[in-house]
Amino acid sequence: MQFYDPDKLVAEVTELLRSRGLNPSPADSILAQKGACMLIRGLGAMPALDPVDAYRRSLDVGPWPDADDRRASA
Repeated sequence: MQFYDPDKLVAEVTELLRSRGLNPSPADSILAQKGACMLIRGLGAMPALDPVDAYRRSLDVGPWPDADDRRASA
């Protein structure tokens, strides 16, 4: 099975459009993400994030609440 990062595809297409003289707007990143995933699947690969990048993104979200939506007290 083949895998490809949809974020990488969006970045590559954005750069391609800029090289052609267009100015793509990142206004609807969710739509771009869905479109990239559909294109990747349509070409016979599975959209998947690089595990290291996914882990980095999860760390950027913090602080993480406990199961009861409270931070643990020290």
